Amino acid sequence: MSPFSQSQPKSRQLQRAGQPASEQSDTESAHGHQRSQTAAGSECWKIDEHLSSPILPVFARRVRSTFGFSCKEDWGVQPYSQLNWRATVDHARTDRGQRSTADTGGGADHKEPLPTQLLIMMSCVPVANNDGESCANCGKHGSDIVELKGCTACRLVKYCGVDCQRAHRKQHKKACKQRVAELKDEQLYSQGHERPEGDFCPICTLPIPFPMGEHSAFMACCMKRICKGCDYAAQKRGMFDCAFCRTPIPDNDADTLAMIQARVAKRDHEAINYLGQRYFFGQLGLQKDARKAFELWAEAAELGSIQALFNLGVVYDTGNGVKQDESKGAKLYKKAAMQGCAESRYSLGCIEGEKGNYDRAGRHFLISSKMGHRDSVETIKRMLMEGAATKDHFTQALKGYQFAVEETKSHDRDEAKRLR
Repeated sequence: MSPFSQSQPKSRQLQRAGQPASEQSDTESAHGHQRSQTAAGSECWKIDEHLSSPILPVFARRVRSTFGFSCKEDWGVQPYSQLNWRATVDHARTDRGQRSTADTGGGADHKEPLPTQLLIMMSCVPVANNDGESCANCGKHGSDIVELKGCTACRLVKYCGVDCQRAHRKQHKKACKQRVAELKDEQLYSQGHERPEGDFCPICTLPIPFPMGEHSAFMACCMKRICKGCDYAAQKRGMFDCAFCRTPIPDNDADTLAMIQARVAKRDHEAINYLGQRYFFGQLGLQKDARKAFELWAEAAELGSIQALFNLGVVYDTGNGVKQDESKGAKLYKKAAMQGCAESRYSLGCIEGEKGNYDRAGRHFLISSKMGHRDSVETIKRMLMEGAATKDHFTQALKGYQFAVEETKSHDRDEAKRLR
């Protein structure tokens, strides 16, 4: 059995073509908490455990292929070796302006020049060798008169003009595409290792543990996520307004919605994303409208909301509110993951695992594990049990996870957890 076929707890699942498995109660505050009595009789806030995201990633996926994975020594981003670089450059620059005549009786290794008419159309004469500082097609060296410009896609070769670039395109295309894919991978796996600013409590400045909805409250007045510890500390001082901006917390949906819409009017991307969540679930007196939620998330994403990027990725991935397009969903996950969204990184790992790309999946899970994402560690553990990961992979993930969790601890958070 694949490690990606094992189901997660039902509250964490999302059916591909259905609604999210769990929603906030309509009676809950838009701030994500309700008043409740502690054992000591003091008043505190009950944090909503589902507020961190209106829609959760697809945690249970099935692998369509059998295990045939051979673990590599390291899931880290490998530098492009000088040997591979040289080989790619040589491949990109050899056989310029020549064609094989194996099918004309000249032998597999025999080459003949392109027709003279074609050379005239090129405006340049192809050359066989290149030192890297001359045109990859005609061999002209750069000078004050001849300005060489590199291939904007791969940066492997240079050309003296558009004619040479077009003439050399056929020979260069394969190496160019290969290098572009490598550059994209390097970018994907080297960025987004740190959590974004919104994952940190603005009062104590500590990262909020995952799932954030269980350990924080989102304030509609200032669009800030306050950790449970700071919220509890404010209540101990007798202050039950917003712990960050001191705004009185509204006691009805209409006032809460008015707060949100006021910030939406100022094009606050977090407010726009938050309003989209309310439409998605039909809360605060709003009628459930997945299409409206999608439009708001698209606007918020353009304005810089990482959470909105993730939400868009999920709706495309599942087809919930829009026509299903897993390719678009993956692209949105990548954009969010490269900005530090751990849930998007985990979703990318699931997608790669579903395709049987266990090495790529493991690299994603390792990154999100080191950000404190528990599901990622558990998945690597299952991969280890199924032979799709090594003990060293799991050790790295577990140590990184434990270190990340340790950074989220504080006395006030421990007290709040004890009284919960």
